[in-house]
Amino acid sequence: MKLSFPVGPEARRLRFLFETTSGATPSSSVEEYWDGDINWVTPEDLGKLSDRYVRETRRRITEEGYKSCGVSLAPPGSLVLSKRAPIGQTAILDVPSTCNQGCLLLTKLDGASERFYYYALIHLRPALEALGRGSTFMELSADDLRSVSMPFPTKQNQGVIASYLDRETARIDVCVR
Repeated sequence: MKLSFPVGPEARRLRFLFETTSGATPSSSVEEYWDGDINWVTPEDLGKLSDRYVRETRRRITEEGYKSCGVSLAPPGSLVLSKRAPIGQTAILDVPSTCNQGCLLLTKLDGASERFYYYALIHLRPALEALGRGSTFMELSADDLRSVSMPFPTKQNQGVIASYLDRETARIDVCVR
């Protein structure tokens, strides 16, 4: 399989489209860090989604847990991407959330549509998997992800493309049910 990344005038490195932050895990031995109100996304959560949106997670952390491990809280409309086990599962946050160290949070900058880049990252998943490194398990580094070239059509065209893909995906979903 030949893997390629977009090139040309309509391409931008991901670092110019999204602020990318890594996740972390509060200490499991501190009870006060767990069972709070903050969604804490893991690769397992991404693998169990019924659609592309994260609305709730299996585990949640408290404000104390959030502060203890130095993670970021990403706003709705941000993307979350698994960087290991497996690489490249992608979803859109429907609610403010943080994540564990198995995921990366991508908070969009001006000019980026979360629906369009959700589809773009799904399309690039084989290439992202190929960027994985490691001897024990494969992992995509935040720096490698930030360096990936992404398509960059106008904001209007991003919306048109995402709407088309939404319609076609829904049509396919009806056929397979």
